[in-house]
Amino acid sequence: MLSLKDVKLAIVTGGWSAERNENLTGARTVQKTLVENNVDAAWVEVRRGHNFIPEILQQRPDFAILCMTEEVPIQGAFDIIGIPYNGSGVLTTALCFDKQKSKQLMVAAGIHTPAYYIFSVEDVKSILSHMDWRVIEQRIGFSFPIVVKPNACGSSVGVCLVTELAALPGALQRAIEHSELILIERYIQGTEVTCPVLGDRIFPAVKVQTPTGIYDYSHKEHLTASYSVIPESEKFLHVALEEAVGILRSTFSLENIWRLDAIWDGAHLFILEVNTLPYLGGTSGVMATSFHALNMDHYQFLSAVIGEKL
Repeated sequence: MLSLKDVKLAIVTGGWSAERNENLTGARTVQKTLVENNVDAAWVEVRRGHNFIPEILQQRPDFAILCMTEEVPIQGAFDIIGIPYNGSGVLTTALCFDKQKSKQLMVAAGIHTPAYYIFSVEDVKSILSHMDWRVIEQRIGFSFPIVVKPNACGSSVGVCLVTELAALPGALQRAIEHSELILIERYIQGTEVTCPVLGDRIFPAVKVQTPTGIYDYSHKEHLTASYSVIPESEKFLHVALEEAVGILRSTFSLENIWRLDAIWDGAHLFILEVNTLPYLGGTSGVMATSFHALNMDHYQFLSAVIGEKL
């Protein structure tokens, strides 16, 4: 395995979305692990209106560890400079971050994904002002329960499971705070599954359980979700995961580390989304549960991610 002591690193983090604090928390965890293993890394914080490029050019790292979410198309800058980084390229990241576009590509590729309908913020504001909730039910073509999501936002921010019409206005109001388009998705009853992939290697899939039946930002923030590795005895699920990974990788040109989030209903695997910059913090959560199942510690995991690109 690559020795990170021989690699000049920069941790690039921050951003300006609702996930900024989560980005910084993950970056500090990465930094702590590196320091504990006597590895130095420059710290570069990205903020709105701040030109971080001179700082990168001054540091000139061999590798940039992006502890970011996908809303900042930062990969293009590193492609121009010629510095490798974790995750996929700028086009792949942009396509996966846009839930509508990624779903369109998934449907075209024959991948199961929940039925959905897109509303603009203007549509939603009009519906809210006229209190005409039933127009949404008429347009979407499927009944409650439904899932309301911002079209372009990560970390489950603004995601809400709506089981009845009375709860819809509040869910819509929260969603329009984070995106210009709102995605309303059919709720699939089943097991919530997430599966990291590194290069050609599929990491152990993880079952996510929450008290509410859906993984939203509050469960991350308050640590109320539980994670467990899906056993090998779930053969049909593992076959479906392998097939989905292959199709997704070729459809989106995915590279290095990425993660699929899905629902398994016992017969079909419904892909919810693909995360091209999964959280690299290593003490708990989905990724840690997965790499710990391979008897990897956080430092070994980071070494594997970086080594796959170098």
